[in-house]
Amino acid sequence: ENSPHGIIAVGAGMEASTSATTIRGNQIHNNTVNGIRVESASSAKPTVIENNTVYANAGGIVFARQGYSQYDDATVHASINGNVIRDNTEFGLYVTNGGGSISGNSFSGNSGTRTIFVKNDSWSLNNNNISGNTSTYDIYYDGGSSTTLDATNNWWGNTDVIQIRERIFDEADDLTKGAVNYNPLLMADGGQSNVIPTITAS
Repeated sequence: ENSPHGIIAVGAGMEASTSATTIRGNQIHNNTVNGIRVESASSAKPTVIENNTVYANAGGIVFARQGYSQYDDATVHASINGNVIRDNTEFGLYVTNGGGSISGNSFSGNSGTRTIFVKNDSWSLNNNNISGNTSTYDIYYDGGSSTTLDATNNWWGNTDVIQIRERIFDEADDLTKGAVNYNPLLMADGGQSNVIPTITAS
């Protein structure tokens, strides 16, 4: 519990660094701006954010350079796995340039405009629990037209594709944006996918 940020990683994983940054196993809460902020990380030394509980902050986890209005300036490659991200008032996760995997996380109780903001299709969101948020959108995809974000095999709190679709912002809402591919989806939290396997006769 700090103010305004819980943990800041500045220059994480840059080529001059000897090792990548790992943020693991923390309780990060009640910060007036962000729980975790990472300013940079190269693809050779991606930041690892795993098994943290990030809650009751303004923003949960954000990849941004210093300055609240400059989120899109950060290039961060990262693995974001196994975190509980809940009850943040502006967003749960905000990832900009760069790329990596977002998997096995739980997003709940987050409010604001979007629970998860994703800048481009170099990110993937799989096997997450994205349910029980009061934000306008569960995912806000800001990638350009003709791009597709992989958001398959997540649990959305239900299996109603109409309800799931309504909580995703993408090309269906703005033709200058790309698409979010959310199907197949999980049939329960941590459950099986509804994908139909392909059987090839020999």
